[in-house]
Amino acid sequence: MYGRAFLAPPSLTAYEQYGSFYPAKNGNGDIIGLASGFLHLANPDLTPAVNNAYEFAMRYLLNENFTLSFNAFLNDQTDLIGSSGTVNGMYKGIPVGFIEKPVNSTESEAFGGTFRADRLFDLGSGANLRTSLSYSYVDGDIDDEPLVLTAKHTGKLIVTYYNENLSISLDGMYRSESHMFGSTNATPIVSDGFFIANLFASYKLPFNISVFAKADNLLNAKYYVPSQYSSKWPQYPLTVLGGISYRLK
Repeated sequence: MYGRAFLAPPSLTAYEQYGSFYPAKNGNGDIIGLASGFLHLANPDLTPAVNNAYEFAMRYLLNENFTLSFNAFLNDQTDLIGSSGTVNGMYKGIPVGFIEKPVNSTESEAFGGTFRADRLFDLGSGANLRTSLSYSYVDGDIDDEPLVLTAKHTGKLIVTYYNENLSISLDGMYRSESHMFGSTNATPIVSDGFFIANLFASYKLPFNISVFAKADNLLNAKYYVPSQYSSKWPQYPLTVLGGISYRLK
């Protein structure tokens, strides 16, 4: 599948302008005009960013209980909004230490895919075991620098046992390191990879009542995820929750 999309520049980005001026003085201390240390100028001539997207997907049923699937993608983006700067520039005849403005200068490419296998085992007497295994790979660049907030490798495994009354599910996920904002090939800034596991169980009682319990981050892993503010956010430690639910007829 192929798609082409256009993203118009936000009005705030195209027309925002800010900075300040101060009196410029000569050697005698007389005011001779204005000057500025920094100005951010508007750019109403920004054009839409372009995204060319390519996708491929397939699904194969080995039998009614075993399914394999695969999908791949490529996103090629051009004319993304970046910034351009001028040192010791002029604005309407006024000297400015640094002038910046938004321009269509950035390009990005992202590609990857996911392989997944789902299997259902009939254990007899109304009991079943369902498994789901997947692996994802994502890579690319932004102006030849690393993609941020994106893990190159992600693996997931879910194993669920269930019968008429009981359901138990164990899942695990591995996520490789992720680049943070400001990271470059020369000086990478990354958030470390991690593995987490979760457990959930429920049991049906008479009168439409069920009890359940769940444990998130079962192994009490200490891990962080990168944020958009060039920092790492700590995630929840081992968290155990239980309860009772009632289903209305």
